[in-house]
Amino acid sequence: MTNRGSTIYIKLHKCAKLVIFLNLQRNTKNILKMTTPCFDQSYDYLFKVLLIGDTGVGKTSVVHQYSSGTFLEKNESTIGVDFFIKTLEVDDKLIKLQIWDTAGQERFRTITQSFYRGAYGVVTVYDITNYSTFESISEWLDGVKRNASRSNLVNILVGNKCDLGKLREVDSSEAKTYADTNGFFTALETSAKTNANINDAFFQLAKELKKRFTHDSMINPNSPDGGLSLSGHSISRKAWTSCCGGSGSHDR
Repeated sequence: MTNRGSTIYIKLHKCAKLVIFLNLQRNTKNILKMTTPCFDQSYDYLFKVLLIGDTGVGKTSVVHQYSSGTFLEKNESTIGVDFFIKTLEVDDKLIKLQIWDTAGQERFRTITQSFYRGAYGVVTVYDITNYSTFESISEWLDGVKRNASRSNLVNILVGNKCDLGKLREVDSSEAKTYADTNGFFTALETSAKTNANINDAFFQLAKELKKRFTHDSMINPNSPDGGLSLSGHSISRKAWTSCCGGSGSHDR
């Protein structure tokens, strides 16, 4: 993703490009140009998934680890949104996840919330070494309730950086209780650095999405309304898991 003046070019991974003009002073968004993507249509279901949470919790590192199997030692904060595609098999069906990595900074909040519409799943991420990021979850949930177009979307709670157990500020039992009482499907602790529970988190999400939305025509690529939806614009046809603590860099 690059920023050239007031135009932010968002790299849509796996053969798609979207150019979005962002007026950072007025917090407005206009779609300027979309090019036809070359997404592989060989899948059974497609789900739009959002990653939300405070800046610095490691959302981009989590999704990058999941999509490419690599850890980003140095990673700049996301500006606006970034986009990833991942296909996995669940119960003999190919599930394509359209994953939107949103910026955590307050100044982009109004912009990124416009991408909540059409989402089927949400991954809410906090940093287990920073209690304030856990306290912010309620604000992120409020944003989902206000802006998401589905009341029954699947939301999972992810405590990232569990390899830094010695620096823990958020107790796993507190996070589990919070998840149980606030409508989360499940809660996990992950490490983007060691890849702990990263695949499991998204697999559990995909499995529940398939179970909950199997009969929704919008996720069927063969339906007239199928295909990808970028902020409302069509562009083409329960278990608690934690991981052991350790030490390492904060940048993950």
